[in-house]
Amino acid sequence: MIDNDAQMNCSRGRVSCPVCCNAISQTISGHLRLPVNCSALIPDRRLAMTAPRGDLRLYLCSRCGMIFNACFDSGLLNYNSSYDNSLHFSPAFQEYLQVLTRRLIRTYDIRGKQIIEIGSGDGEFLALLCSQGGNRGLGFDPSYNGTRVRPNGSVGFVRELYTGNQTGAGPDFICCRHVLEHVDKPREFLTNLRKGLNHRREVVLYFEMPNAASVLRGPSLWDIIYPHVGYFSESSLRTLFEAAGFRVLATGTAFGDQFLYIEAAPAASGPTLAIHAVTEQNTAFVQLATRFRGNFRRSVEGWSRLLRQASAQHRNIALWGAGAKSVTFLNVVPRADSIAVVVDLNPRKQGMHIPGTGQPIVAPEQLRRFCPDTVIVLNPVYEGEVTESLGRLDLAAPVLTAPPSVGSRDCVSTGTRLR
Repeated sequence: MIDNDAQMNCSRGRVSCPVCCNAISQTISGHLRLPVNCSALIPDRRLAMTAPRGDLRLYLCSRCGMIFNACFDSGLLNYNSSYDNSLHFSPAFQEYLQVLTRRLIRTYDIRGKQIIEIGSGDGEFLALLCSQGGNRGLGFDPSYNGTRVRPNGSVGFVRELYTGNQTGAGPDFICCRHVLEHVDKPREFLTNLRKGLNHRREVVLYFEMPNAASVLRGPSLWDIIYPHVGYFSESSLRTLFEAAGFRVLATGTAFGDQFLYIEAAPAASGPTLAIHAVTEQNTAFVQLATRFRGNFRRSVEGWSRLLRQASAQHRNIALWGAGAKSVTFLNVVPRADSIAVVVDLNPRKQGMHIPGTGQPIVAPEQLRRFCPDTVIVLNPVYEGEVTESLGRLDLAAPVLTAPPSVGSRDCVSTGTRLR
């Protein structure tokens, strides 16, 4: 939770980078009031529409390339069993995890090893690592509910946040996917994790998070959500891990360039603050960041225009996917209230409502009753599988991944008419 002084500094534009501690004042987004928990399961429409909101204003550190919400208040969030951001019901995402699992096991010989997963969700990825490599795993996550993976001889779960010093007897491999962007003090978190490993320099870490460059360019533009306090570039990620006492083994992007990952191990020399941002690559990243506010505004205006026209023509619009992107989209775009339903493959989300706007979340089969004229898919990665699903439902609605008027490569990809 940020204190009063921090709130005052945020409002006055005097903040420090959570990675390199550089004093900065450059904002790259306007002020947004967004639902605090965009992954909450809310069965009541009225409660969904009155869901708590938080302030979001993104700051850019031009020194290390870190982007973060300086107005973030961690005390507003509650990661319990009502939190569900699982993507595992998507065939495209399942295939991605299978490929990732095989690569990590092969690259680091993760066989017969002890694994810790920080933020394990309901355990699907941890279970894959254990079953395919003959490993033993322990997952930490307060939102774990046991609906998909139950504890057994290979995997166990602890319903609490990982604090960085719970390594126990000593893991051989630590994975942490889509958690670090939720941590308001990432350097302290990783430093504590490094201290907990003591002198065990053979331990390998795999961390994965949204790729800030992808958010800025457009494919993940709607990933601006309140629970994400930090948006990492490759340079800020390297700077962070080395400042916490790790040596970087590899970095890269995955899942259509939308994810950023880092593979690291404890360094023998201890923490170093070598700023990796002073490179040609980071200069390009900073330039991309400074254009984000205009790109975001144009995308909002393009979608609003499309929805206004659709409403005037009495066309039914459906939104596919009830994840974080959709929550931001529905709460930010004018006339998004004309979208009557949101589709999601996750059975736990079906029958629930979108935080902040209250649209019902339905199963794909229910689209037959709705007969949409257009289906919006905010993440182009899923366009193919949505196309196949609509075909199985005998629905000939075109799919849009961007409003037709948005043509800039720095925004989102153009939509494709399916039939």
